[in-house]
Amino acid sequence: MKIIRFVFLLVLWLATATLSAQNLKLFHNDVEVSNGEINIAELTSDGEVKVIINIQNTSSDAIDIKVKKNVREDIEGAENTFCLGSCFDPSVTESPVSHTIGAGETTDSDDFYILFLPHGNVGHAMIMYSIFNVADPEDNVTVTVNFTFTALSLSLFHNDEDVSNGEFSVSEETTEDQIKVVINIRNNTDEAIDIKVKKNVRQEIEGAENTFCLGSCFDPSVTESPVALTIGAGETTNDNDFYVLFLPHGNVGEAMIVYDVFNANNPEDRVNVTVHFTITPTGIGLTENDVVLNLYPNPASGNSLTVEYSLPNADNTELVIYNMLGERLIVQPVLQPTGIVGVDISNLTKGIYIASFEQFGLKLVTRKYIILR
Repeated sequence: MKIIRFVFLLVLWLATATLSAQNLKLFHNDVEVSNGEINIAELTSDGEVKVIINIQNTSSDAIDIKVKKNVREDIEGAENTFCLGSCFDPSVTESPVSHTIGAGETTDSDDFYILFLPHGNVGHAMIMYSIFNVADPEDNVTVTVNFTFTALSLSLFHNDEDVSNGEFSVSEETTEDQIKVVINIRNNTDEAIDIKVKKNVRQEIEGAENTFCLGSCFDPSVTESPVALTIGAGETTNDNDFYVLFLPHGNVGEAMIVYDVFNANNPEDRVNVTVHFTITPTGIGLTENDVVLNLYPNPASGNSLTVEYSLPNADNTELVIYNMLGERLIVQPVLQPTGIVGVDISNLTKGIYIASFEQFGLKLVTRKYIILR
């Protein structure tokens, strides 16, 4: 009788141990977050926030895992998605494919991560991610990610469009006159802020000059305003408070200048905008509004990128692919004003790239695209 009771208890213990076994663990920044939470606090932007979660298989067998997301609380106007080997549409709640983790192995930073896109909105979002064994869904682990996005103290506008931490382009035919670009600064707080401006010339046109004005105008050699401008609580600067002056002096080419606007009493409280100047020879007359450039798929995961385009003319035009360092990686002549062409991207590694239509060596339009491998 004692033997039977012992065997019964042993079987019960083994069954309980098997049911309670958890073969998956989660880590974020080398800290275990299995069945726990991660808190992400950011200033809102038009960019994306990437959260990497490493998954560890603690068992002695390989495990095929899937991920399921459950949006508990959302931010209106924002989007979120996740990537398990490849990235999915924000509407996807469960990964359509599985990912294999070898016995005792841990995923790397490219295997599983979350992308949150606030699109400039503010608020709090809470999303639970459940990672489970495809062969045994009861073998699972969860993590809840809390996203909090707050408004910038300072916002920048150009032609009534919010360009905070963004960029915009100015295209003009060359001239001896100065080109004035107004940037309005809004104080989003309930207190006055003393602001300064710093410029960083990333690319310039030989023979041209540039300067900026904050209350008064400075010599082109000045990179940081020597005086501050006070913006009242909730107020926005007018067109004469802050503006940029670009003087081509008859030269052509491309210039890129970053303007950093910051709180003089708290330099960490800042916002920036990048202005691209394209100065063309008189008579070309093409601008971004005249050009259609569509890339697909985007993100791209294969070896080919499809480019659909339309140009008023194809004179001296090239399609150029750049990496984020500005290096020309692919150059493909454009022979027809409209069409659909394929670009071989098999030699490009995973990352972010820029596709540009260029005419007479000047960029007409650029598009960003992502390669996933």
